[in-house]
Amino acid sequence: MKTLFRLLAPLALAGCIVVPIVVPGPGSGPAQAIAGGTVDSYGVLLNADRQAAGLIPLALNGSLQAAAQAHAEDMAARGYFDHRSPEGQSHADRARAAGYRYCLLAENIAYGQPSEASVHSGWMNSPDHRANSMNPRVNEYGLGHAGDKWVLLLGRRC
Repeated sequence: MKTLFRLLAPLALAGCIVVPIVVPGPGSGPAQAIAGGTVDSYGVLLNADRQAAGLIPLALNGSLQAAAQAHAEDMAARGYFDHRSPEGQSHADRARAAGYRYCLLAENIAYGQPSEASVHSGWMNSPDHRANSMNPRVNEYGLGHAGDKWVLLLGRRC
């Protein structure tokens, strides 16, 4: 358990209808169709865990993806790791600036993981990150990655 804690220490904390789907494995293209939208390779991982828990799959949202990617790039370029930018901009500010009008929004951030699989595993093994990813009220996501920084935005539009 101590080893698991040391592996997860770099992660920072940010916060039903069963829809049967068949989600192809990674490598079948950059975006895959699901009920209600598309997913990327990260979405395959995320939705497999959500489906196993009886939750609806999440659809990839371009605005959330853009906001997540911009935050990952900003953290990597300026060498910080936080949910807020040095100027105080929050995940809510970034989502709104990207055109995402939400009723619910959550963010997971991480650093140091070498792959989508490892960052997903880290988030799923962290209670607070897992709660965000498995929230039954969210229905969309966007993942950003730059350097060793990762950002996952999860939301539901109004």
